[in-house]
Amino acid sequence: SPQVRQHPGNTMSSSWIFKWVFFFAATVHLASCVFLPEVDDTTILESIENNVTEISIPDDSDNTKWLNDFRLHYADFDVKTRLFTQSVRHGMVAMMSNSTSFISELERLTAKLPKSQMTRITIQARLTCDCDGKRMSPCPARCAYSCFVQFEKDKAWRSENDCSKSKFHACRCYEGSSEVCDAGVESCFKYTTGQIEDDKKCSAYNVDDAKLVESFLLIQDLLLEPINAFTRRVESRSSFLKLAADSIAHLSNLTAHGCFDHTTPTCKETSSGLLKKQIEFYQGLKINLTNEMMEKMDDISNVQEDIVRLKEKLLTHVNGLIKGYACCLGAASFSSGNIECPTKPLENDSMPPILNIIRSQRANVYGPYEWVPSNGSIPENAVAAGVDSDSVTLYAGRAVHDGSILPAKIKDRAYVSFDGQEFIKSNFEVLVSNDTSWKYTDSNTAIPDGALQVGTTKEGTPLYMGRAMHSGSKTPGKILSDGCLYIPYGNAEHVHCSYEILVLNKLNE
Repeated sequence: SPQVRQHPGNTMSSSWIFKWVFFFAATVHLASCVFLPEVDDTTILESIENNVTEISIPDDSDNTKWLNDFRLHYADFDVKTRLFTQSVRHGMVAMMSNSTSFISELERLTAKLPKSQMTRITIQARLTCDCDGKRMSPCPARCAYSCFVQFEKDKAWRSENDCSKSKFHACRCYEGSSEVCDAGVESCFKYTTGQIEDDKKCSAYNVDDAKLVESFLLIQDLLLEPINAFTRRVESRSSFLKLAADSIAHLSNLTAHGCFDHTTPTCKETSSGLLKKQIEFYQGLKINLTNEMMEKMDDISNVQEDIVRLKEKLLTHVNGLIKGYACCLGAASFSSGNIECPTKPLENDSMPPILNIIRSQRANVYGPYEWVPSNGSIPENAVAAGVDSDSVTLYAGRAVHDGSILPAKIKDRAYVSFDGQEFIKSNFEVLVSNDTSWKYTDSNTAIPDGALQVGTTKEGTPLYMGRAMHSGSKTPGKILSDGCLYIPYGNAEHVHCSYEILVLNKLNE
């Protein structure tokens, strides 16, 4: 490249100094402490501050040398930032490897718990009918043989609750239906399928280990994604700065060519000033990126701690289930160390009511339901459980607190009541079903048939879900063994002894 010649009276300032932070020592520190929070960030800052080189461009210097140095410095910066992002990624890979060991341990523990097994059955039932002048779906048992019929005598059409013994001219399954039942109301019956849980003791402690692991991995990915995004952004900005340095070098050469003619005395001064501003701008970007990488150290450490806490909570939850299962299997109470079982053995009554109902009356088949782990949104067919005082719909859910699985109201997060207080949970499950309803009851009435067991105390007592009006809100909560409903509202726990209880619908009723 040609030299930048100096015009008499228009000399370039000798104070044009470019500071470059050599990042190698800092990168070594960063790489060694990405996942070691005990390293003091001050060490990193001092390392960088002690590695500052001033590059002075004399008035009569060869432009080629400092341009090459300038470009090499930014190329070196790009290499060092990539070393930093690689060290972060290596730490994340190590964390994922540790999670593999954790999952193996989790699966080892859940193998001790019973597995939920469902039996799929097929029955004949009326899905839709007219009953007592109303359209109902599913059709209740008392109107299973109802129809919309035209009699011989007056040729008039009307609905009848029982057409099994009537003589008629024409028949439809219900008013407006295209299904003909001239040959008998039995043609209105359809085959439908449902699922019933296997009749086994202690099924309240069933666990789906595959969903448990999937839930853990999803949450871990959500925690790690901001770090992944940051490393991608650092690499992108570093590459941009490297290209910008190349562009500035080319512009400097063009300036030297353009100002070769001495007839433009202010050319070099003006062009050099503009070029200097560009260089200072990119130098500022480089310093900001360096600072951002150092500041991100706290976030990386916090993510690691969050994942450790997540693992601890999952293990605590599974160990609590194992304890409850062990107590449930025991024929008598016992205690050993910190493990104490209830003084009374768990009777069959403490099993989910649906199991007792199916055992005594197998014809009563209840509709299916599923607990879906929260992923930040309400799943399709989530069971609506009420309306908050701000008119927002509340959904049925459950969450773990103090070793118990508690019924929860779901809004943006889960809210549970415990020991007189309201607690907010970010990890929870949402109830999904098309076969639920609410039945009025009170504390003087036994738990009705079909009531859905939503959770269990850490002692093994079943918990059901109810709802009641409170301060302008229809709020769901937990039904305890005293028969009363306890709801979370306004940072406190409130008691109602008259309420609605959540029940499963029968497929054949």
